[in-house]
Amino acid sequence: MRALSIFLAIVIAALFALQGWLVFHSQYFEAWQIDRYMHLAAGAVSALVMDIAIFSERSLAGARGLPWWALLLVCVSFAALAGVGWELYEFAWDTFVAAPYSADIAQPNIQDTMEDLIFDLVGALAAGILFVWNVRARHG
Repeated sequence: MRALSIFLAIVIAALFALQGWLVFHSQYFEAWQIDRYMHLAAGAVSALVMDIAIFSERSLAGARGLPWWALLLVCVSFAALAGVGWELYEFAWDTFVAAPYSADIAQPNIQDTMEDLIFDLVGALAAGILFVWNVRARHG
């Protein structure tokens, strides 16, 4: 679990660095579909962070007794919450920074917001299924 935690910390830092670079260079909406891939990755990482929290060594014994669908639901729900938080951040950026200072907007329309949330959930679902399957296979 420790190696996975370190790997996820590096991936999270890389996602934020890539996001910053893309926004700073006005490439976020220019690069082909990068927004979708970023949300897919962020959803997967969010689910894996929750997986690690659930299956830390201190709580592993209690988590083993939960049904697989409950574990998956918790992981996907956490990723959905993280995705909604990100969309609120983008809304705040557009309202308080982009509009008053003529900066690039983060949410061009409601379709973009919905696609972002859908890709967050798809990434979370995929990562959650793989993790739960892997843990169940190892621990029975």
